[in-house]
Amino acid sequence: ERYCAQLEREQASWANALAWHLRGPLLAMRGEQTAALHWMERAHRLCSELGLRLHAYSLDYRAGQLLGGKQGAARCEGARLALAERGARAPEKLVAMLLPLRV
Repeated sequence: ERYCAQLEREQASWANALAWHLRGPLLAMRGEQTAALHWMERAHRLCSELGLRLHAYSLDYRAGQLLGGKQGAARCEGARLALAERGARAPEKLVAMLLPLRV
């Protein structure tokens, strides 16, 4: 949380995107799924706007894992395919590197 706050104090869009990218998983690991999904969605929108596509796809994947069910599985698969189309040989490993989260 402290590092997220430090990034947000930069008052730059890229810093907010990265802070929010991390805040969602932190909340998820504490069991705050609703709040985690909220921050992941915010981060996804901003990462997409800034062209940080790998980060946006990793957020899609992790959000899908948190959602579960058919909707979550579809979201994970969409993110996995998008990463593979962009050259990721092991999309799940890339997601794990960009957005570590124990689900």
